[in-house]
Amino acid sequence: LFDLQFFFFFKQKTAYEILSGLVGSEMCIRDRYQRRVHGDYLRMDISVKSRRGKDMGKFQVTESTLVKDFKKQFHKAFPQYYPSRQAFSAIIQGKDESLKDDNKPILTYGITKDTELIFKDLGPQIGWGTVFLIEYMGPLLIFPLFYFLPNLFYSSPNYIWNCTQKMAFVMVIIHYLKREFETLFVHRFGNDTMPRYRVIINSSHYWILGGALIAYFLFRPEYEPPKYPSAVCWALIGGFFLAEFMNLRCHYILKNLRPEGSKVRGIPNGCGFGLVSCANYFWETMSWLTFAIFINCYTGYLFLIVSAGQMAQWALKKHARYYKDFNGNDGTQKYPRGRKAIFPF
Repeated sequence: LFDLQFFFFFKQKTAYEILSGLVGSEMCIRDRYQRRVHGDYLRMDISVKSRRGKDMGKFQVTESTLVKDFKKQFHKAFPQYYPSRQAFSAIIQGKDESLKDDNKPILTYGITKDTELIFKDLGPQIGWGTVFLIEYMGPLLIFPLFYFLPNLFYSSPNYIWNCTQKMAFVMVIIHYLKREFETLFVHRFGNDTMPRYRVIINSSHYWILGGALIAYFLFRPEYEPPKYPSAVCWALIGGFFLAEFMNLRCHYILKNLRPEGSKVRGIPNGCGFGLVSCANYFWETMSWLTFAIFINCYTGYLFLIVSAGQMAQWALKKHARYYKDFNGNDGTQKYPRGRKAIFPF
């Protein structure tokens, strides 16, 4: 009888301790999350504030809520802020973390019920494809104006274009028609939009520097073409169109690495990618180098220097990101260590 009573007391106490432990765990979990009435996902409320500290409300998320889903939810509450206009960040473990990946579950950033998301209005946005079409349209409009209507810009009564001017006109038109074609049918953009005000800044490079300035000094009556041997002229023309073709091939290689509608990145190969991370920029630079030498006009060299400098900056950033994303960890490929950023030397 004593053994039976001891056994009963022991089992009862053990069960109670286990029960209290479970209750404590349940309370801990419930303190952080709530369960759906219908479903298995956990959910929680996240507070959002503006950068100036204005309370913008609480929004319910689950462990399956993606960042882009959260942006849609926020858009319903604030219709003026469409998803591409939104940017969120939070202080997580003492660090300022930006929620950049729209396809990543929002709770995987380490967000808890005590986390406050900071909302930033990126301003009115415009699609990257539209930006490119506007940028490249500049030289396609400006060069024909100077070529076919020179009386609008110069006072000389008669205009007879020399072979260099004629060929330069063809080279520019073909280049920008190719760029418009790539924008419509080849490019797959990593970012959908950009701030609308940037259109003017970006377009000035093509409309003013690459369009009006080159065209004005190329077609002016005082222009004198360089006296290259015929073989040099044809070599420069051939080099220009070879670089244009290689640039197009590079863009197709990059396109095939990214499935449509995704932001997936891969390691490019071929057409110079074995030597540099941004072979498309390298061939673009070679196009403008041969063009500048061919017309031997200082505005052509100026456009080459500015364009090459900008592409070099982009290439260095992309080069560093390749090494970061393809470091061989977590099953990723290891990025080839011998590649340069833009120039193979």
